[in-house]
Amino acid sequence: MSVKLYEGQFKYKYMEYSDGAKFLIKDATMKFTHPNEFNDPFDCLPSYSLEKLDNIDKRILKKAADELGYNASERILNKKKMIANIKRSVLEGKWQNSIKDDIGICSLTTKPCNLLMWAHYANNHKGIVVEFKNEIPNNSNDSEKYLSSFYVEYHKIKPVMELYETNVEHDLLIKGLDWQYEDEIRCLDMHRKAGIHPYRRDLLESIILGVKFDEQKISEIKSIVDAVNKKYALNIKVYKAEIVKNTFKIYIPEHPIYKDKQWE
Repeated sequence: MSVKLYEGQFKYKYMEYSDGAKFLIKDATMKFTHPNEFNDPFDCLPSYSLEKLDNIDKRILKKAADELGYNASERILNKKKMIANIKRSVLEGKWQNSIKDDIGICSLTTKPCNLLMWAHYANNHKGIVVEFKNEIPNNSNDSEKYLSSFYVEYHKIKPVMELYETNVEHDLLIKGLDWQYEDEIRCLDMHRKAGIHPYRRDLLESIILGVKFDEQKISEIKSIVDAVNKKYALNIKVYKAEIVKNTFKIYIPEHPIYKDKQWE
């Protein structure tokens, strides 16, 4: 397994139109969620085999040593005790929980016209989709601010790996096959962890209003976007999704990609 960076032109965030959405536009801040808040109880809950712990990685041993308060020399002398502690931690679920506590995740996706995503994450088509330009930073330390994202993989059978072979993809980027419709990509923040964090303001390309977006609130959101455009010399656009007649499909009039009712 190896993480796969998303390199498409745009990426999208389905949201309710609430204070969080307004702050996202006005303040250029994004919520990075603690995995315990996810709606899938299997998410970020990796499974490990413990048959070959003698080959365990030095980084994992250091983590166990830190938990036991060992220094470098004590780590060498107490390897068996540390391995036993690791095994107990995994079996009790403490190891998996520690992974969750070390990460904040911003969930995005690659397409803005998914009917189920609109229903599940954008208040039954009454919310919005935020469109971001997808730029890859030269400095990896800026990845979170650029919302650099990795593909989630979907599996019918849950992968079980030796603990010493585990990696970011296995621990944080694997979901059950039922979730494949989301076509999710994830920005992983291991520095700032969960919380409300800034992103690069100039990544915000457009706001797409849902088919059932409240007509009385259109002027409000346009006013917010206009104010941001004026203050920061940007050109964030506002679109509104519409139903393609006689189909189970929506399109986005005037959007450079999804204005075509035949989009694929």
